[in-house]
Amino acid sequence: MNFQRIKSIDIFRGLAIILMIFFTLLIRLSITPDFLSHNVKGILHFGDFVLPMFLFASGLSLPFFVKKRKEKGTKEMILDIIEKLGKLTLISVIITPFSAGGVLYMDEMMLNTILFLPALLLTEQDEKLVLGLSVFILFSYFLLFPYMQTFFDQYYLGGYQGAIFYLPVMLGGVVVGKRIIKRRGFTDILLVYATLNVALLLMIFPDKMKGSPSFMTLSIVASLISLYVISEINSRINSNIQVQKIFNFLEYCGRKPLRFWILLFLVFVIPLTFYVALKTNTFPLGINWKIGVLFSTFAIICLYFVSKLIDKIEVWYQKT
Repeated sequence: MNFQRIKSIDIFRGLAIILMIFFTLLIRLSITPDFLSHNVKGILHFGDFVLPMFLFASGLSLPFFVKKRKEKGTKEMILDIIEKLGKLTLISVIITPFSAGGVLYMDEMMLNTILFLPALLLTEQDEKLVLGLSVFILFSYFLLFPYMQTFFDQYYLGGYQGAIFYLPVMLGGVVVGKRIIKRRGFTDILLVYATLNVALLLMIFPDKMKGSPSFMTLSIVASLISLYVISEINSRINSNIQVQKIFNFLEYCGRKPLRFWILLFLVFVIPLTFYVALKTNTFPLGINWKIGVLFSTFAIICLYFVSKLIDKIEVWYQKT
C-alpha cells in the first residue's frame, strides 16, 4: 500500500469534521428521512458513525502531537498539553449550552475533551497494552450493563458515566497513528477489530444510543476501512483534478477541525438557537429535508470561505 501518511490522515479528519457539521445542522433544520437519521435507539444509521469517526481521527493525531512536542523538550510538551486541554475545555464550556442544552452537558466536543487526556497518556504505551485495555473496557460494558443503561437512557451519549466506553474508539486511532509513524501497515489491526466485532455482534446489537461495544468495534472497523480507501485513492489521483480538489478541501478542513466546529456554532447554530427561542419554537425547524441538505452543504462552503478569510487576516496581522 502506497500510504501518503499525514495527508491521508488530514483528509480523513476533514471528512469527519465535515460530516459532523452536516449532521449537526441538518438535525436542527429538518425531520429527516430514515437514511439521513441518526441517534435513534435500537436502529443503526450511517450518521451514527460520524462521531466515532471523529474520535478515531482525534486518536490518529495524538502520536503525531506527542512526537512533535517531545522534540521541544519535556517542559514545552507539558505546557502544550495544558494549552490544548485548556482550549478543548473552554470550547466545550462555551458551546454545550447550545449543543446539549446546558452548561457542561455532554456533547460531541465534551466527549472528545474528556477522552483527550487518558488517550494521550496511553499514546506512549506498548501497543498490546493499549489494545488489551480497549478490549477490557469493551467487555466491562456487560458487567456494568444494568447500571450503565440508566445513564444511556437518561443522558446523551451516556453522560459523563458513559464516556469511558467511547475510549476504545480513540485508542484504536492511537494504535494506527503509532503504526503510521513507524511506517507499518495496519491490516492486522483491522483483522483484530473485525474478529472482535464479529464476536460482539453475536452478543449485542450495535446501538450508539446504548453505547454498545459492538457499535464501538464496528465504528473502528468502518474508520479503518475508510482511512485505507482514502489513502489508496490519494495515492492514485494525480490525473484526476476534481478528486484532487475535493481532497485538498478535506485536507484543509482536517488541519483546522476545532476552528470549523467553533465557526459552525458562531455562524449558524447559536443564531438559530436564539431564533428558535424568540419564536417560542423547537428544533427541528421543520424545513423540507431536501432544502435542509442543500442549506447544510451551503453552510459548509460558507465556513470554508470564512476560515480562508481568517487565514488572510492572520497573515496580514503577522506582517504588521
